[in-house]
Amino acid sequence: MAIFSQDLVAVDMGSSATSVYVDGLGVCLREPTQLVVSREDIRQVAAIGEDARRMYGILPPDLMFMPPVVDTAITDTDLAALTMLALAEKAAGRKKPADKGRFMVSAATGLTHVEHAALLAACRLTGSRRIAAVNSSIAAAVGAGLDITEPKGVLLVDMGGGATEIAVMSLGAVAASRTVRSGCMNFDKAIIRYMRAKRGISISPIAAEEIKKTVGSAILPPEHSTGDVTRVAGRDLKTGKPCEVTVTAREVSGAIRLCIDELISSIQDVLISLPSEFAGDIKKSGIYLSGGCANLSGLSDEISARCDLKCHMTSTPQDDVANGMGVIGSNEALLRELITAGSCVE
Repeated sequence: MAIFSQDLVAVDMGSSATSVYVDGLGVCLREPTQLVVSREDIRQVAAIGEDARRMYGILPPDLMFMPPVVDTAITDTDLAALTMLALAEKAAGRKKPADKGRFMVSAATGLTHVEHAALLAACRLTGSRRIAAVNSSIAAAVGAGLDITEPKGVLLVDMGGGATEIAVMSLGAVAASRTVRSGCMNFDKAIIRYMRAKRGISISPIAAEEIKKTVGSAILPPEHSTGDVTRVAGRDLKTGKPCEVTVTAREVSGAIRLCIDELISSIQDVLISLPSEFAGDIKKSGIYLSGGCANLSGLSDEISARCDLKCHMTSTPQDDVANGMGVIGSNEALLRELITAGSCVE
């Protein structure tokens, strides 16, 4: 049960999912970053988070889905503020959970000045008085247990729903980075396209995500093997009738192959352009993976093999950013150091 002495709430609002850290509880909520709103007035919100996700495919004609975040950038400050506040209140179990404490939010490395300003504006609309926006790569590294304040290079790949951020960090700041507007949601879209083109059925994004989690792998099974299999329901494109088909791991791996290649190619590009003073550090320490996409079966092994570096990740990489903000918000000295380094803005 939530307690009323909590004075720190941290929200990692990504394109796909939002995680909420509450002081004393840790990461206690993770729900889809999704809204269902009125078509006539998008300020009239019918459902948020998991409640909105459950309405997929059964929406009445006067309602529609409205994502408050697309490719890590806020699309509407009012709706983003509403989403953050509603999920924070749900996690903490009370209204205005950070009204007397600190409210922290993650800010993607690749945000423009305008996008960053929109994020801060959304935070202010929650009514919180003490606001801090932390660079998401820095937060993920801290959440993974890394010391990024030392004078050595750390390479972290944060793979979210809408984008992947590849960052080299040192002395509390991002020394070099690259943002790829491709994440787990692109994997889902690739599976949907494959099912339409090759199997002749239309499936929902929710079904595609479930396929990815169940039999998806970054490593293509041998040609003579189908790998694991799963059943998926959809609509036959020829007859229009509901149907159910079996999908193999080999099919799914082939469908997402281009996405995997693009991701690893981007990591390789960053490695090639590494500042020379960090190359030795990263050769020794390897690559740290973060974000929900890091859970894809075989991905860490594929990256390690093709980049010739060790890969590391926590048991819950999808919570690294939120956990990191919790650590930063609870450590005033670290917070001030990151503010000085430009990795955190109050």
